Amino acid sequence: MKRLKILGTLIVSIILMLVSTISVVAVENTIQLGDSIKLNAYISGVEANYIATTDNECAYYLFRSQGAPDNTTATLSVNSRLIDGGVEYILKNGYPYKSYTGVAERDYYITQTALWWYLDSVYSTRNLDSTFKTGGTDTLQLRPYIKALHTEAYSHRGEEVALPTTTNVELAIEEGNTLTLKDGYYTSNIIKANTNNTSYTISLENAPTGTKVVFNDVTETTYTKAITLKGTDTFRVKIPSSEVSSTDSVIKVNAASGSVSDYTVCEYTLTNNTKQGVVLLKKGTPATKNAIELKIGTTRVTINNRDSNTKENIAGAQMRLKDSTGKEVASFTSTTNAYVVQNLPYGAYTLEEVAAPNGYLLNTNVTNFTLSESQKAVTINYENGARKALVSISVLDQNTRAQLSGATIIIRNSNGAEVARFVSTTNAYTLTDIPLGTYTAEEISAPYGYALNSEKLTFTIEESHLSHQVNIVNVQEIPVPNTDTTLSAIILAVLGIGVIGMGFKFVKSHA
Repeated sequence: MKRLKILGTLIVSIILMLVSTISVVAVENTIQLGDSIKLNAYISGVEANYIATTDNECAYYLFRSQGAPDNTTATLSVNSRLIDGGVEYILKNGYPYKSYTGVAERDYYITQTALWWYLDSVYSTRNLDSTFKTGGTDTLQLRPYIKALHTEAYSHRGEEVALPTTTNVELAIEEGNTLTLKDGYYTSNIIKANTNNTSYTISLENAPTGTKVVFNDVTETTYTKAITLKGTDTFRVKIPSSEVSSTDSVIKVNAASGSVSDYTVCEYTLTNNTKQGVVLLKKGTPATKNAIELKIGTTRVTINNRDSNTKENIAGAQMRLKDSTGKEVASFTSTTNAYVVQNLPYGAYTLEEVAAPNGYLLNTNVTNFTLSESQKAVTINYENGARKALVSISVLDQNTRAQLSGATIIIRNSNGAEVARFVSTTNAYTLTDIPLGTYTAEEISAPYGYALNSEKLTFTIEESHLSHQVNIVNVQEIPVPNTDTTLSAIILAVLGIGVIGMGFKFVKSHA
């Protein structure tokens, strides 16, 4: 019976050696273990210690009798003799991936002792005695969970598992790593892998939406996740120019053997034989070597059309951009946001305004700039001065046309709202910066000595007619004698003469 068990173990080991060349997953070569924590001896006085990596990955001990590997570095065992489908089943169906009791410590204890029980059954280790497995104390009734996990794992013994590897794949690129613009894509030169593997995996960092990978210059696919290639494949990377926003974008190409997403069971051992190794479920990661960086040397021209006074962007300017040959490479109408032109070849350019925004004067200046390796990004602020409305209002004497002071004038818009009120002087009153529209000027108080002009004068401010001269004419008042007042004055004069005559007569009679 013992010979049969040894023979079975040998057969399983041979199978594992064969399948290790079929499915591999790249993982870290070393891990750093933290402090171990002693757990309660839940069944028959059997203790277990919790252990995890410094990255908080839950690990399990292989041999109960050896010391705990606290705070140490452990190295991957590529050809572990203990890894098989049963061990993988326990780790994938144990803590922390599955809870049996709802208490983490008890679930870890269940997983750890199920693993020891399985290793005893398949590999003749001596982790647990028969008392633990059959009738020892079990106050919390954890043994049924442990036994069930062990039994199911035993049914998966010898099954193929993805074995770990640390093999690297080195990428090489022909004729430089700067991407060139062609047909709307920045395209790399041919990239190939220096590897003896039958396949390898590539992944891209910082690749924008719509990035494509072309295999052997024949098959093209849109990149969404890691891609597996044959060891002899070549490929190119294509970046859509419409998705490139930076003038110095870098796309990183990583290569790895095996998968970058599968989980696999890994054994990590210590050089100190008195300390036991551990097993844990590891997620594959790219094992990279000399990862290639693809550089995008794009250009970016940012154009702002601004109010020369407020420096705020204005809409409505019609702009034209030409290259050194006079060919138009872009034309646009400005908005309140900057206009951006990307991916222009290096060279000299001119920018001109062909129509001004409403309410602004045309900027006739031509802006020249150059794009080069040392100047990939250029910002141009094109400014327009506002076309201002100018209304001059004068109050005049009808005959002399002299400026009159003292008249009160009100200016109203088409809604009747007052927009200005002033008292005239011997100089014209100037009204500026009023919006387009129709207005009225009305005199509500005339200058002294003049009759009120009750006429409402209308004028309209529009793009084609921004300047106006408004004249309010006043007529001088003519004094009209008061009849009653004149008669009274005559009577008083006659009476006065009479009094004087009587006075002379009196003087004479007494002389």
